[in-house]
This record gives sequence, structure tokens and C-alpha cells, in this order.
Amino acid sequence: MHMSPQGPARETLIGRDAEIGAFLSFLTADEPSARGWILAGEPGIGKTALWESALDRAASHAAWTLVARAVESEQQLAFAGLADLLSPAIDRVREELPGPQRRALEIALLLSDPDDGPADPRAIGSAVRSCLGVLAEAGPVVVGIDDLQWLDRSTAGALAFALRRAQHLPIRLLATVRALPGSGPATFEEAILQAMAPGSVSQVLLTGISLGALGHLLRERLHVPVGRLALRHLHEASAGNPFLALEMGRASIERSGGLSSIEQPILRRDLLDLVADRIGRLPRATQRALTLVSALAQPTLSGIESAVAAGALEPAVEAGVVSIVGDRINFTHPLYSAAAYDGAGPHARAATHRMLARRVSDPIEAARHEALSARRPSDRAAAIIERGSRVAGERGAPELGAELLVHARRLTPESRRDDQVRRTITEATLRWNVGQADAVERLLAAVLPEIPAGHQRAEARLLQAVVVEWSSGHEPAERILQEALRDRPMAADMEASLRLRLATTAQRSITIARQAGLAAARLAGSGHASSDLMACALLIRAEACLHLGHGARSDDVQRAARLVDAHQGEPDGSPVFPAREIARERLVILACLRDELDEAREGMVAIDANLEAMGWDRSRAIHLAELSIVESWLGHLDTASRMAALSMQLASDSGATGYARGEALLATALAAAWRGDAEVARRSSSDALEIWPAERDPIQAARVLAVRGQLELLDGRPPEAMAALDAVARIVHEKKDREPAHLRHEGDHIEAALATGQPALARGIVADLVERHRVAARPWLAVMSGRGRAHLAAALGDPAAALGELAGVHAAHDDLRMPLEQGRTFLLEGRLRRRLRQKRGARDAFGWAVEIFSAAGAESLAAVARSEMSRVGIRPPSPFDLTETERQVAHLAALGRTNRDVAQELFLSPRSVDGVLGRVYEKLGIHSRAELGSRLGPKGEDDARDPGISIDS
Repeated sequence: MHMSPQGPARETLIGRDAEIGAFLSFLTADEPSARGWILAGEPGIGKTALWESALDRAASHAAWTLVARAVESEQQLAFAGLADLLSPAIDRVREELPGPQRRALEIALLLSDPDDGPADPRAIGSAVRSCLGVLAEAGPVVVGIDDLQWLDRSTAGALAFALRRAQHLPIRLLATVRALPGSGPATFEEAILQAMAPGSVSQVLLTGISLGALGHLLRERLHVPVGRLALRHLHEASAGNPFLALEMGRASIERSGGLSSIEQPILRRDLLDLVADRIGRLPRATQRALTLVSALAQPTLSGIESAVAAGALEPAVEAGVVSIVGDRINFTHPLYSAAAYDGAGPHARAATHRMLARRVSDPIEAARHEALSARRPSDRAAAIIERGSRVAGERGAPELGAELLVHARRLTPESRRDDQVRRTITEATLRWNVGQADAVERLLAAVLPEIPAGHQRAEARLLQAVVVEWSSGHEPAERILQEALRDRPMAADMEASLRLRLATTAQRSITIARQAGLAAARLAGSGHASSDLMACALLIRAEACLHLGHGARSDDVQRAARLVDAHQGEPDGSPVFPAREIARERLVILACLRDELDEAREGMVAIDANLEAMGWDRSRAIHLAELSIVESWLGHLDTASRMAALSMQLASDSGATGYARGEALLATALAAAWRGDAEVARRSSSDALEIWPAERDPIQAARVLAVRGQLELLDGRPPEAMAALDAVARIVHEKKDREPAHLRHEGDHIEAALATGQPALARGIVADLVERHRVAARPWLAVMSGRGRAHLAAALGDPAAALGELAGVHAAHDDLRMPLEQGRTFLLEGRLRRRLRQKRGARDAFGWAVEIFSAAGAESLAAVARSEMSRVGIRPPSPFDLTETERQVAHLAALGRTNRDVAQELFLSPRSVDGVLGRVYEKLGIHSRAELGSRLGPKGEDDARDPGISIDS
């Protein structure tokens, strides 16, 4: 499908053959990724004419051509440019969008109402990205934007968001701008170009056309002969600017009737003067109509017919100042619009905007006109503008909403201080939504001293605490929240929001538990409490109680889960304290802390899908890092590494805080430590500690140090491991964390203590694990306490006792979905059995360790297990020896089962089956399933048990 820009019939493009040739080379280059072609130049140089001609040629090379003609008067509208771009394609793509994206885009484009809450700007950007992806399935997509510098900011933001994530798609951006990007102060349209991959945007600075081309142009457009001397003078005076030369020519025809010669006063005039004169020569009624048209964002005949005299626009059409296509009125050049508007004078312009504010139906456009017409404070004007701001926020344009509120506050009478305060707080909230933290702090600092105790002050304090924590850390935020809680009276929901924000900000578990408990009690006593806030309070309290050593309250967790599920899919209540979002995250965190890793992963994948659909890249960068850590625990090291890399990429691309980068580094270090890539793990953990030094952020530092300790232990450096793990223990002790379930460092600390000759310390850690398991049983505690006792017994020279301890550990592993830890347990068992001269048992244990480590991709540990197996001291395995798992997989494969069937039957992953079959082929000296069936024979299992290939041989 091909769409072309609307407008009058194209005039022949003159003097731009070289530029068109360059564009065709750009368009037809074999580049599967997104690229841009930007035309820049002074007004009148011919950017739009060249752009239109290029688009005509692009239509035959593209599956879709999406076009927007930006005009200055649309800059203060919401998604005006996006509506133009997507109008030909929206019916094709809207049903293929994920639910959150479809809803947000439909609200932005006025296709549905924001009844269930405002559209999220990031979801709109994600929707645009998805639209481009759907359209690109049919072939290249050309996005054409004329006068990019005037594109409304909401469209520019959504398009930049989408292009940054669509660099791999065959998209061609063709745009015109007044000045080359980077040649002056930073502008918001530059964000669109910066969203493209480096080196992918070609910039063309247009200069004047040649003398011959100018003569051809003048004769074709003005229909009069042009004298040679007059042409030379016109070319010199205009510097080859086609529009300026035409205006000079028209002025000469008006004065002398032709172009046989040009008077010097005409040649000395600038373009704006010439255009203003041209507008000024039109009838007064036409000039008034043109002022009205120039003030409208999207002027139509039906929209102005009752405000202008019949036929008033006809002289402007005859003079080539405007064109009418269908119902739409377009200036043939933006300079005509500017001249018509500026020439009206301030009083006439204000009167025009005042009249339009009462006529237009769009609340945002009405607000714009009211802001441009009002000069003195007015309740009515401020209310109209505030309504437009609210609609802009609902449609997913919070920055536009904030800018409108600047005007609403300017026009609020001094006597209406409550309105002034409310509008200031609303503006601050909108600016926080677009990340303008400095502006938020300034607004709140100015207004807070004037707000009496009550809901409004508490709301402002809550927002202030959120911003201050982001910019200055938790301690000043805690002080703000404590002060806010001293104000009375206060509604239950507001008090709960403050207390729960304090709970998520505080660093001590006792404070967290107390504030969450008080919030839950206040909500329960109110009779009409928010279920989101209640769920959040219950889960935060449960997590804090776990860290205090009392165990998480299962009834609280179950009740909170029911409350969250009951409102699944509904919008969250507050952008400042999104209780339901926080509650969902806490459910996942608690699942991790309680060793319910499969459930945690399932919840995290669902959250990630929502974050991706909504375009919340900064939050997603952190979330993906946490999901990567869970994947590492589950033994999915390839997946964990990919997610850590994506987390780092998102943190970088979205300009996220150092916290997000620290999370990505932590996840990278953990996956690398398990894989045995010590250099990457050591470098990543060191970089993370630079972001989170222990003296500034001890909780996060402890997480990094725990991974560093594991890395050094697995890398055979017990003293270095001990230094890191001792630092973890100190932080845990200082924070009075009785259940540091998020660190999972105890087993490594026991091994490092014994390896460095500190058995007393190891016994103390084991005793602590036993006591914690007695209070709140968890599989991790059972495994680590049992394995710790085995290590202690082995260190005391009693391998039989140590082996006896491992019997219970294996049972506990059934409930702990951490296969790499189980592999370490098998490794310990193999060493114990070897010491007891149980050779076959030792080899079996080492074999299981090899299989677990190999399946996970922990090749360094697998190599250790193979090395240990080689030291068992019995006949080395012959090429025909198969382990029990290998025998089972070989039998099923020989029967013709697929890898997926084998995996399901033996409770393995398809990847693990691939690995096992590879080892079977190597041992049997074969290369295919066909050879496997032949080697094992028709009986399969019986042949596999032949003594010649038995592990017991």
C-alpha cells in the first residue's frame, strides 16, 4: 500500500537533479536497518519541494509511506503529528498491538476515552514501535516529516522512543529542518535524529539553485519573459533562493508589469518584507480570514465558515498564498502563515485567539488559544487552561500538560491561592512523570511553605520525598516523610501511602515492619481502604518480618496475592506511589526469599512482558537484572547472560541511573562466576562496587560482595573469598538482618572459613543456619546447614559422618530448584566417597555433577568434576561406559523418540538431552541416531544393559 502527502498538484522540481539522485541512492541502498535523510536550509530554499518530490519517488520503493506536515501552530497540541503519520495505517495495525499499547495509542489518537486512567507516554512510544514493526513486515517503511522543528513535542517524544528501538527495521526517515542538527542550541527534534544509529543519518544542507535553473523557474511560475541582466541581478540578490527570487519577481511585476529589469529597492528587500507586502496587498477581509487560518492548528473551511465573510479566502487562493484540499486549508509556504499572523498586530491576534477559544472543540487547543489571548488573571481562563492540561495528561502528553499549567498558574488570581497551590502540585507531578526532577524540586520548594496541614500538603510531601530520594538518597527522604506524618488531620489512604513510602525508603527492617504494620492497621480501621495499599502493606510487612528472623507471614502473603489478582489489568492508583505495581514486585521478591524460584520466575516474566509493552525501559533494566539472577540460580546461565546484557543495554540507552547499571553488573558477575569466566565476573563486580561502595550503600554492596566471594572460592582463591564474605557478614550484622535470604552466601562462607583454617567460624555459621531453619524452614537453609555439617565432619577427619549428613541434603535439594548447588553437593559427595574408597559411588556422584554443570553451561565446574572423576582410582571409563542418565536417554532415542519427548519423560530440558546424546555418541564412537539404533539393537534397553557398556563394568 502506498500513501502520498495530500496537497495541491505537484509543480515541476527545477534545479535539484543532483539532490534527487543522491536521495535515490540512499533509498535503494541495500541496508536492512533504519536510516535517515535530512534536508536543511534557510526558508524558501526549496526544502519542501524537494521533500515532496523525494516522497513521490519513495512511494515506488516502499511498502508504506507515512507523512506528517508539521506547522508551527500545532506545536502545543497533543499527538497532532502522530495522527497524521498513522492515519493511513491505524486500522491495519491497531488489532495487532498488545493490550496496553493499543489502549494507550487509541487514547492518544482520540479513538477511545481515558476512562480507566491516563495513557502512559512510554506505552504510546512502544505502540509506535510496534506499528512500525507490523508495517515493516511488508517491506520498507518511509516516514516523511516536513518542518521537523515544528512537530509537536508529544509526537516527537513517541517517535524518538520508537526509532531508538527500531534501528534494525527497514525504516527510511525523510525530514526537512530549518537548520542542521547540532548547529545551534539543542532542540527536541534532535532527539528523533539521535534515536537513529550513529552514522545512519545523511544530512544535506541545501544551497541556492543555479542561474539557469532560476531562469527556468521564473519563466514557468511567473509566465513572463525574464531579461538576462534582470535574471543575473535576481540570482545575486537571492543567492539562488527560489522562493525569495519568486517574491522579488512578483514584486517587480506588481510595480513595473514585467521582468525585463529589476529595480534596486526590490533587490535590497528581505524575504519577510516581501511576503508581508504580498499579504498586505490582499483585501482586508482576506487578511482577517488569513489571520484566523494562521492561528488555527488544523484549519478547515467548515471550521471558519461562520467566522469569515463568504468568499474571503478566494483572493488568497488566486494569489497562491493558500490552497484548499477537500475541507482543509493549507498555506502554500509557512512564511505566508507567519506573515498573516504577525501582520495582524497584538490586539487583533489576541481577539482572534479569544474567539477561537470559544469555538474549537478540542480542550487542549481551547487551552492554547485561551493562554495566547488572556493578559490579566482570570478564573475562567485559568480553569479552561487547567482542563486542557488535564486532557493532555490523560492522553499521554504530560509535558504539554505541565506547560499549559504554567499559563494556568500565571492567570490564577491572587485571591485563589488554593487553586494556585493545586495547579503547582499537579504541574510538579506531571514534570516528575517526564523526569524533570530539578523542576519538581523548585516548584515544591516554592509552594510548600504556603500549604496548611492536610491532604494537599501530604500529597506534596510525598512527591517531594520521592524526588529527593532519587536525587539525594534515602536519609533526607526519610526526614521529609517523618515530618509529613506529624501533620494532622490526614485521610487513611494518604497516611498509608506516606508510611509505605517510608517503609520502602527505610534501611532497617524494624522500621520497615513497623511502618507497614501501622499502614495496614490504619487502612483496616478506615472501612473503605484501598485494596492496592492494603496488599502493599501486607507484603512489605511480611518481607520485613522475614528479615527480622520471624519468617514471612503466609496468611499476609496469601491475602495480598488475592487482592492483587482481584484487580489484575486495572490501572494503578497513583503515579507517585503505584501501590499495585509495588505489590506485584513484592510478591516476586518474597517468592525468591522463600526459595519459590519457579513461581518467582513466572511472576517476573509476566512483569517483564508488561514493562516491555508499556515501554518502561528504565524500570525494565533493573527488573531484567533481577530476572537474570533468578535464571542463574535456576541454572539457566545462557539465558541469564543474555538478560544481563539486555539489562545493561537498556540502562545505557534509556539514560537510567547508576542503580540500574549496578544491577546489570551484579547480574553479569553472577552468571560469569558460575560459567567460570573469572575475568568478566571480577571486572563486573569491581565496577558494581564503585557504584555501590559499602560505606554509602551497604545493602547493595553486600549483594555484590556475596557474588565476589563465590567467584573467588570457585576460582580457587579462599583468602580472597574470605575477605569478601567477611565483609558481607559485617554488613548483615550491622543491619541486624536475621534472615539475609537475598544474599545466599552462607555455604560459600563455610567453605572459605574451613579452607582458611577457621573451623570455629564455620561452626558458628552452621549453627545460625540451623536456628534460622528451626524458626522458619526453607529448603536453602536445610541444604546449606546439612552441607555445612558435612564439610565440618570432613574437616574433622570423619568422611563417613560427612556422607551421612548428605543424605538429608539430597532430600532437601528436591525442594530447592538450584541445580548448580546440587551439582556442588554431588561434587562434595564424590570426594567423600573417594576418601572412603567407594569408587563406583564416587564416580556416579562425579558423573551427576558433570551432567548438571554441563547442562547449565558451568563448564569450569564441569571440568573440575571430570578431573575429580579421573582420580577415583578404578579403570578409566571405556568408550562404551554409559551413566544411568545416558543409558536412559540413549534407549529412548534409539526407539525414535524426539528430544522433546525424551526431555518430558525424563524431566530434563531439551538442551540437556542434546548434551547427553553428544556424550553418548562420543562414548559409542557414532555420529547419528540411526547409528545409535543399530548399535543398541532392536531391544534397545536390553542391549544398553550389556556388560560391555555398563557403568558397573
